[in-house]
Amino acid sequence: MPLERYKEKEEFVCIYNGGAYAARIQSVHEKPDSEGFYIVHYQGWAKRFDEKIRFEEQEDRMFPGTLTDYHAKFGVPNDPKSKKAPKRKSTVARYASSDDESAPSAKTAKKSTKRKRFPYPTVSTNFELPPALATMLVDDYTAIRKGFVSKIPAEYSIDRIITDYIKTLPAKNADLENIDDVVIEYDSTDIRITNLAMICTARGVADYFNAVCGSSVQLLYHQERHQHLELVRMKALEMNLPAHAATNTVVDRGFRHSQEYGIIHLVRLLSKLPELLAHTDWEHRILSRIMTGIRDLVGFLDKNRSHYHKGAEMYESSAKAKVELCEKEEKSEKLAKKSRKSAKNEQSAVEIRF
Repeated sequence: MPLERYKEKEEFVCIYNGGAYAARIQSVHEKPDSEGFYIVHYQGWAKRFDEKIRFEEQEDRMFPGTLTDYHAKFGVPNDPKSKKAPKRKSTVARYASSDDESAPSAKTAKKSTKRKRFPYPTVSTNFELPPALATMLVDDYTAIRKGFVSKIPAEYSIDRIITDYIKTLPAKNADLENIDDVVIEYDSTDIRITNLAMICTARGVADYFNAVCGSSVQLLYHQERHQHLELVRMKALEMNLPAHAATNTVVDRGFRHSQEYGIIHLVRLLSKLPELLAHTDWEHRILSRIMTGIRDLVGFLDKNRSHYHKGAEMYESSAKAKVELCEKEEKSEKLAKKSRKSAKNEQSAVEIRF
Protein backbone atom coordinates (compact mmCIF):
# COMPACT_ATOMS: atom_id res chain seq x y z
CA MET A 1 0.00 0.00 0.00
CA PRO A 2 1.53 3.34 -1.02
CA LEU A 3 2.40 5.79 1.73
CA GLU A 4 0.32 8.91 2.18
CA ARG A 5 2.10 11.85 0.60
CA TYR A 6 3.24 14.80 2.65
CA LYS A 7 1.63 18.12 1.82
CA GLU A 8 3.25 21.43 0.99
CA LYS A 9 4.40 23.36 4.11
CA GLU A 10 3.97 20.25 6.27
CA GLU A 11 6.65 19.88 8.95
CA PHE A 12 8.33 16.58 9.74
CA VAL A 13 11.65 14.98 10.71
CA CYS A 14 14.11 14.17 7.93
CA ILE A 15 17.09 11.83 8.20
CA TYR A 16 20.27 13.05 6.55
CA ASN A 17 23.59 11.22 6.85
CA GLY A 18 22.38 9.48 10.00
CA GLY A 19 21.17 12.66 11.73
CA ALA A 20 17.58 13.69 12.45
CA TYR A 21 16.67 17.24 11.39
CA ALA A 22 13.52 19.33 11.62
CA ALA A 23 12.34 19.93 8.06
CA ARG A 24 9.46 21.30 6.01
CA ILE A 25 8.01 20.43 2.60
CA GLN A 26 8.64 23.34 0.25
CA SER A 27 6.90 21.77 -2.73
CA VAL A 28 5.53 18.45 -3.99
CA HIS A 29 6.19 17.31 -7.55
CA GLU A 30 3.88 14.50 -8.69
CA LYS A 31 5.20 12.42 -11.59
CA PRO A 32 4.36 8.98 -13.00
CA ASP A 33 6.38 5.79 -12.48
CA SER A 34 7.56 6.72 -8.97
CA GLU A 35 9.64 9.62 -10.27
CA GLY A 36 7.84 12.14 -8.09
CA PHE A 37 9.80 14.03 -5.46
CA TYR A 38 9.69 16.58 -2.66
CA ILE A 39 11.75 19.72 -2.25
CA VAL A 40 12.69 19.68 1.43
CA HIS A 41 13.83 22.68 3.46
CA TYR A 42 15.87 22.05 6.61
CA GLN A 43 14.60 24.46 9.25
CA GLY A 44 17.30 26.82 10.43
CA TRP A 45 19.36 26.32 7.26
CA ALA A 46 19.67 28.67 4.30
CA LYS A 47 17.53 27.97 1.25
CA ARG A 48 20.58 26.93 -0.76
CA PHE A 49 20.72 23.76 1.37
CA ASP A 50 17.25 22.59 0.29
CA GLU A 51 17.24 18.98 -0.89
CA LYS A 52 15.36 16.95 -3.47
CA ILE A 53 14.00 13.69 -1.98
CA ARG A 54 12.26 11.12 -4.17
CA PHE A 55 8.96 9.57 -3.10
CA GLU A 56 10.63 6.17 -2.92
CA GLU A 57 12.94 7.47 -0.18
CA GLN A 58 10.04 8.65 1.99
CA GLU A 59 9.75 5.54 4.15
CA ASP A 60 13.43 5.50 5.11
CA ARG A 61 14.08 9.21 5.54
CA MET A 62 10.88 11.05 6.42
CA PHE A 63 8.99 10.78 9.72
CA PRO A 64 5.91 12.76 10.81
CA GLY A 65 6.01 14.96 13.90
CA THR A 66 8.73 16.93 15.65
CA LEU A 67 12.25 16.07 16.77
CA THR A 68 10.91 15.58 20.28
CA ASP A 69 8.33 13.13 18.95
CA TYR A 70 11.01 11.30 16.99
CA HIS A 71 13.30 10.87 20.00
CA ALA A 72 10.41 9.85 22.24
CA LYS A 73 9.14 7.29 19.75
CA PHE A 74 12.46 5.59 19.11
CA GLY A 75 13.71 5.97 22.67
CA VAL A 76 17.25 7.19 22.01
CA PRO A 77 18.95 10.56 21.56
CA ASN A 78 21.28 11.20 18.65
CA ASP A 79 24.31 8.94 18.93
CA PRO A 80 27.44 9.81 16.93
CA LYS A 81 28.38 6.11 16.76
CA SER A 82 25.06 4.90 15.42
CA LYS A 83 24.54 3.32 12.03
CA LYS A 84 24.41 5.89 9.25
CA ALA A 85 21.47 6.28 6.92
CA PRO A 86 21.90 5.42 3.21
CA LYS A 87 24.03 7.99 1.36
CA ARG A 88 22.10 10.37 -0.86
CA LYS A 89 23.22 13.28 -3.01
CA SER A 90 22.58 16.55 -1.23
CA THR A 91 24.05 19.96 -0.57
CA VAL A 92 22.70 20.33 2.93
CA ALA A 93 25.92 19.34 4.69
CA ARG A 94 28.46 21.20 2.57
CA TYR A 95 29.43 23.39 5.47
CA ALA A 96 27.89 21.38 8.31
CA SER A 97 29.24 21.80 11.83
CA SER A 98 31.75 19.30 13.13
CA ASP A 99 29.40 18.37 15.95
CA ASP A 100 26.32 17.55 13.85
CA GLU A 101 25.15 14.62 15.92
CA SER A 102 24.03 11.57 13.96
CA ALA A 103 20.84 9.74 14.87
CA PRO A 104 20.26 6.04 14.29
CA SER A 105 18.33 4.93 11.25
CA ALA A 106 14.70 3.97 11.78
CA LYS A 107 15.44 0.22 11.79
CA THR A 108 18.21 0.57 14.35
CA ALA A 109 16.16 2.89 16.53
CA LYS A 110 13.23 0.49 16.76
CA LYS A 111 15.45 -2.18 18.27
CA SER A 112 16.49 0.05 21.16
CA THR A 113 14.45 -0.20 24.34
CA LYS A 114 16.57 1.76 26.78
CA ARG A 115 17.26 5.48 26.72
CA LYS A 116 20.94 6.30 26.99
CA ARG A 117 22.90 9.49 27.37
CA PHE A 118 25.98 10.03 25.29
CA PRO A 119 28.68 12.65 25.89
CA TYR A 120 28.76 15.51 23.44
CA PRO A 121 31.61 15.20 20.94
CA THR A 122 34.56 17.55 21.14
CA VAL A 123 33.92 20.61 19.02
CA SER A 124 36.59 21.16 16.39
CA THR A 125 37.40 24.76 15.51
CA ASN A 126 39.48 23.68 12.53
CA PHE A 127 38.39 24.24 8.97
CA GLU A 128 40.20 24.79 5.70
CA LEU A 129 39.60 27.78 3.49
CA PRO A 130 38.36 26.81 0.02
CA PRO A 131 41.28 26.76 -2.46
CA ALA A 132 40.14 29.96 -4.20
CA LEU A 133 40.08 31.94 -0.93
CA ALA A 134 43.43 30.50 0.15
CA THR A 135 44.89 31.54 -3.22
CA MET A 136 43.43 35.00 -2.70
CA LEU A 137 45.48 35.36 0.50
CA VAL A 138 48.65 34.15 -1.24
CA ASP A 139 48.16 36.65 -4.07
CA ASP A 140 47.49 39.38 -1.52
CA TYR A 141 50.76 38.66 0.26
CA THR A 142 52.60 38.75 -3.06
CA ALA A 143 51.09 42.16 -3.86
CA ILE A 144 52.08 43.50 -0.44
CA ARG A 145 55.66 42.29 -0.95
CA LYS A 146 55.76 44.16 -4.27
CA GLY A 147 54.83 47.46 -2.62
CA PHE A 148 51.06 47.52 -3.11
CA VAL A 149 48.26 47.86 -0.56
CA SER A 150 44.51 47.39 -0.75
CA LYS A 151 42.57 50.51 -1.67
CA ILE A 152 40.50 51.96 1.14
CA PRO A 153 37.67 52.43 1.42
CA ALA A 154 37.04 49.12 -0.34
CA GLU A 155 34.39 49.04 -3.05
CA TYR A 156 32.59 46.36 -1.03
CA SER A 157 33.22 46.84 2.67
CA ILE A 158 33.04 44.06 5.22
CA ASP A 159 29.80 45.57 6.54
CA ARG A 160 28.34 45.45 3.03
CA ILE A 161 29.44 41.85 2.51
CA ILE A 162 27.97 40.76 5.85
CA THR A 163 24.71 42.55 5.00
CA ASP A 164 24.55 40.75 1.64
CA TYR A 165 25.15 37.43 3.38
CA ILE A 166 22.44 38.07 5.96
CA LYS A 167 19.96 38.71 3.14
CA THR A 168 20.41 35.07 2.12
CA LEU A 169 19.20 33.95 5.56
CA PRO A 170 15.43 34.52 5.73
CA ALA A 171 14.32 36.14 8.97
CA LYS A 172 11.34 38.20 10.07
CA ASN A 173 11.82 41.96 10.23
CA ALA A 174 10.62 41.96 13.84
CA ASP A 175 13.35 39.46 14.75
CA LEU A 176 16.02 41.53 12.99
CA GLU A 177 14.92 44.71 14.77
CA ASN A 178 15.41 43.02 18.15
CA ILE A 179 18.41 40.90 17.24
CA ASP A 180 20.73 42.76 19.60
CA ASP A 181 18.56 41.55 22.48
CA VAL A 182 18.50 37.91 21.37
CA VAL A 183 19.70 35.36 23.91
CA ILE A 184 20.31 32.07 22.14
CA GLU A 185 19.69 29.00 24.27
CA TYR A 186 19.85 25.33 23.37
CA ASP A 187 18.47 22.30 25.13
CA SER A 188 19.87 18.78 24.94
CA THR A 189 17.66 17.76 22.01
CA ASP A 190 18.01 20.87 19.88
CA ILE A 191 20.27 20.27 16.87
CA ARG A 192 18.93 23.01 14.64
CA ILE A 193 21.02 26.00 13.65
CA THR A 194 18.55 28.87 13.46
CA ASN A 195 18.91 31.65 10.94
CA LEU A 196 19.02 34.16 13.80
CA ALA A 197 21.98 32.32 15.32
CA MET A 198 23.80 32.42 11.98
CA ILE A 199 22.99 36.12 11.57
CA CYS A 200 24.35 36.80 15.05
CA THR A 201 27.52 34.90 14.16
CA ALA A 202 28.02 36.90 10.95
CA ARG A 203 27.53 40.20 12.73
CA GLY A 204 29.82 38.97 15.47
CA VAL A 205 32.57 38.37 12.92
CA ALA A 206 32.33 42.02 11.80
CA ASP A 207 32.33 43.22 15.41
CA TYR A 208 35.33 41.03 16.18
CA PHE A 209 37.17 42.50 13.20
CA ASN A 210 36.51 46.00 14.55
CA ALA A 211 37.64 44.99 18.02
CA VAL A 212 40.90 43.53 16.73
CA CYS A 213 41.68 46.51 14.48
CA GLY A 214 40.68 48.94 17.22
CA SER A 215 43.09 47.48 19.76
CA SER A 216 45.96 46.18 17.62
CA VAL A 217 47.24 45.91 14.07
CA GLN A 218 47.71 42.14 14.00
CA LEU A 219 45.53 41.80 10.87
CA LEU A 220 47.67 44.30 8.97
CA TYR A 221 51.02 43.77 7.31
CA HIS A 222 53.79 46.18 8.25
CA GLN A 223 53.43 47.87 4.85
CA GLU A 224 49.76 48.65 5.60
CA ARG A 225 50.20 50.22 9.01
CA HIS A 226 51.04 53.71 7.80
CA GLN A 227 47.93 53.60 5.62
CA HIS A 228 45.92 52.61 8.71
CA LEU A 229 47.47 55.39 10.79
CA GLU A 230 46.60 58.02 8.18
CA LEU A 231 43.07 56.62 7.92
CA VAL A 232 42.53 56.97 11.67
CA ARG A 233 43.93 60.53 11.60
CA MET A 234 41.59 61.48 8.77
CA LYS A 235 38.58 60.05 10.63
CA ALA A 236 39.65 61.87 13.80
CA LEU A 237 39.69 65.21 11.98
CA GLU A 238 36.27 64.51 10.45
CA MET A 239 35.00 64.04 14.02
CA ASN A 240 36.63 67.30 15.14
CA LEU A 241 39.13 65.36 17.23
CA PRO A 242 42.87 66.08 17.34
CA ALA A 243 44.75 64.45 14.46
CA HIS A 244 46.82 62.50 16.98
CA ALA A 245 43.76 61.04 18.74
CA ALA A 246 44.18 57.41 19.76
CA THR A 247 42.54 54.74 17.60
CA ASN A 248 40.27 53.58 20.43
CA THR A 249 39.07 57.17 20.91
CA VAL A 250 38.06 57.39 17.25
CA VAL A 251 36.43 53.96 17.49
CA ASP A 252 34.47 55.06 20.56
CA ARG A 253 33.09 57.93 18.47
CA GLY A 254 31.62 55.45 15.99
CA PHE A 255 34.39 54.68 13.50
CA ARG A 256 34.15 51.10 12.17
CA HIS A 257 37.10 49.54 10.39
CA SER A 258 34.62 47.18 8.75
CA GLN A 259 33.26 50.16 6.79
CA GLU A 260 36.66 50.72 5.19
CA TYR A 261 38.25 47.32 4.65
CA GLY A 262 36.92 44.61 2.33
CA ILE A 263 37.00 40.92 1.52
CA ILE A 264 40.79 40.51 1.73
CA HIS A 265 40.91 41.57 5.36
CA LEU A 266 37.74 39.62 6.16
CA VAL A 267 39.29 36.42 4.80
CA ARG A 268 42.49 37.17 6.73
CA LEU A 269 40.44 37.26 9.93
CA LEU A 270 38.55 34.07 9.07
CA SER A 271 41.84 32.27 8.43
CA LYS A 272 42.95 33.14 11.98
CA LEU A 273 39.65 32.43 13.76
CA PRO A 274 40.21 28.69 14.36
CA GLU A 275 43.40 29.46 16.28
CA LEU A 276 41.72 32.25 18.25
CA LEU A 277 38.57 30.26 19.08
CA ALA A 278 40.59 27.26 20.21
CA HIS A 279 41.65 29.25 23.28
CA THR A 280 38.13 30.19 24.38
CA ASP A 281 36.26 28.44 27.18
CA TRP A 282 32.81 28.83 25.61
CA GLU A 283 30.20 26.13 26.16
CA HIS A 284 30.60 23.51 23.43
CA ARG A 285 27.13 23.91 21.91
CA ILE A 286 27.57 27.67 21.54
CA LEU A 287 31.00 27.15 19.96
CA SER A 288 29.50 24.55 17.64
CA ARG A 289 26.85 27.00 16.38
CA ILE A 290 29.50 29.67 15.88
CA MET A 291 31.64 27.32 13.81
CA THR A 292 28.63 26.32 11.70
CA GLY A 293 27.88 29.99 11.04
CA ILE A 294 31.50 30.70 10.14
CA ARG A 295 31.64 27.77 7.73
CA ASP A 296 28.45 28.94 6.06
CA LEU A 297 29.83 32.48 5.74
CA VAL A 298 33.03 31.08 4.21
CA GLY A 299 30.90 29.16 1.72
CA PHE A 300 29.08 32.36 0.79
CA LEU A 301 32.38 34.20 0.25
CA ASP A 302 33.74 31.39 -1.90
CA LYS A 303 30.59 31.30 -4.02
CA ASN A 304 30.54 35.09 -4.52
CA ARG A 305 34.27 35.87 -4.48
CA SER A 306 34.34 37.15 -8.08
CA HIS A 307 31.74 39.77 -7.13
CA TYR A 308 33.66 41.12 -4.14
CA HIS A 309 37.25 40.55 -5.28
CA LYS A 310 38.49 42.32 -8.42
CA GLY A 311 42.10 41.20 -8.36
CA ALA A 312 44.70 43.83 -9.23
CA GLU A 313 42.03 46.55 -9.46
CA MET A 314 41.76 46.45 -5.66
CA TYR A 315 45.38 47.51 -5.12
CA GLU A 316 47.44 50.66 -5.45
CA SER A 317 51.04 51.60 -4.83
CA SER A 318 51.68 52.11 -1.13
CA ALA A 319 53.43 55.39 -1.99
CA LYS A 320 50.38 56.60 -3.94
CA ALA A 321 48.10 55.55 -1.10
CA LYS A 322 50.23 57.56 1.32
CA VAL A 323 49.98 60.70 -0.84
CA GLU A 324 46.21 60.37 -1.33
CA LEU A 325 45.54 59.82 2.37
CA CYS A 326 47.73 62.80 3.29
CA GLU A 327 45.75 64.94 0.82
CA LYS A 328 42.47 63.73 2.34
CA GLU A 329 43.83 64.40 5.82
CA GLU A 330 44.85 67.93 4.82
CA LYS A 331 41.40 68.56 3.34
CA SER A 332 39.70 67.23 6.48
CA GLU A 333 41.92 69.43 8.65
CA LYS A 334 40.99 72.53 6.63
CA LEU A 335 37.29 71.70 6.95
CA ALA A 336 37.69 71.15 10.69
CA LYS A 337 39.44 74.52 11.10
CA LYS A 338 36.75 76.22 9.04
CA SER A 339 34.06 74.61 11.18
CA ARG A 340 35.76 75.72 14.41
CA LYS A 341 36.23 79.25 13.06
CA SER A 342 32.58 79.44 12.02
CA ALA A 343 31.48 78.27 15.46
CA LYS A 344 33.74 80.84 17.12
CA ASN A 345 32.41 83.70 14.94
CA GLU A 346 28.84 82.65 15.70
CA GLN A 347 29.59 82.69 19.42
CA SER A 348 31.16 86.17 19.13
CA ALA A 349 28.10 87.46 17.28
CA VAL A 350 25.85 86.16 20.04
CA GLU A 351 27.97 87.92 22.68
CA ILE A 352 27.82 91.23 20.75
CA ARG A 353 24.04 91.05 20.39
CA PHE A 354 23.75 90.38 24.11
